[in-house]
Amino acid sequence: MPADTTKVTAGEDKVTAGEHAKTNVGEHAKGWLDASRSRATSVAKLAVAEAKLAAVSVALMAFFGALAAAFVLGAWGLVIAAVLQLLGTQGIPMWLAMLAMALAHAIAAIFLWRAATRFSSNLEFRATRGEFARAQDAL
Repeated sequence: MPADTTKVTAGEDKVTAGEHAKTNVGEHAKGWLDASRSRATSVAKLAVAEAKLAAVSVALMAFFGALAAAFVLGAWGLVIAAVLQLLGTQGIPMWLAMLAMALAHAIAAIFLWRAATRFSSNLEFRATRGEFARAQDAL
């Protein structure tokens, strides 16, 4: 057995090297548990933040989808009106204007649809899945 190397002063209890090692192990275990708890809390907060982002993304996707649908319906109505005007009068000015508006509405609907689908990447929880993968790899 190793010799006891701790110093004893008046009024203090003698602490052996073995007891000192137990204290260090206990402190390290507590530090490890605290770090694990902190990481779990951080990952949970990240998951909540991504869930909020996903909820906002869904709402924006629905909004832009509805707006795109309104523009598509408007474009369809203008195309029909232009065709009817063309057949009725055989004149260019009115239907050409209506057809141009229908084309403008169709282009706007395409851009709005693209904006709506751009938000879909926020529904994948990439950062949270990455944290879970790293935690799994650590095990």
